[in-house]
Amino acid sequence: MTDPKKFEWLGGLIQTTDTLFPSGGYAHSYGLEEMVALGKVQSIQDLEDFLMQEILPSLEKLELPYLRYSVEAVEQNDLEDLAKINEEISAWKLTREIRDAGSSQGAQLLRMILEIYQCPISKKFKQLLHDRSDQCQQITATALLRNVQKAPIESTMMRPQPFYRFVERFFVLDYCLLGQFQISQQILAAGFSALQQL
Repeated sequence: MTDPKKFEWLGGLIQTTDTLFPSGGYAHSYGLEEMVALGKVQSIQDLEDFLMQEILPSLEKLELPYLRYSVEAVEQNDLEDLAKINEEISAWKLTREIRDAGSSQGAQLLRMILEIYQCPISKKFKQLLHDRSDQCQQITATALLRNVQKAPIESTMMRPQPFYRFVERFFVLDYCLLGQFQISQQILAAGFSALQQL
């Protein structure tokens, strides 16, 4: 029989990846709203293409590697390195809107970590950023959260929130698609399968 203590982290992971958790993540559509407004994403196929051609490459080349770097810095309690990584994350977010969304989500997530877990490492990191007049990026805050939850690196690297948020946002934006939940689940399954290949 599997030792239940091996999965103590799972409850926290489920709680903090739920769309009802106030991480600020729902407020940002990662460009999907603008693509819908421009008529670039109008169909379910367009949504799947956007997910596979825009979101997955971003996760593969930027977000997931930097999440791993952040996790490693937190595990080593190297807050100086974590602050440098946080600064780099902010730098590769070229538009102000994306930078602001990342820091807004990061600040909200860091606030929730401190309220729920009273994490000393997160508290020190928040003070370090404050002293430098810097803001916490969402990727950095995620590493702090998964560390305090003691979530394994594999679960940390499987970031379901972008997929849920993109698909959910698209179906909410186009009210005639609201009832097509089976299709949205197929798109999510395809996205998760592709993410596991990264």
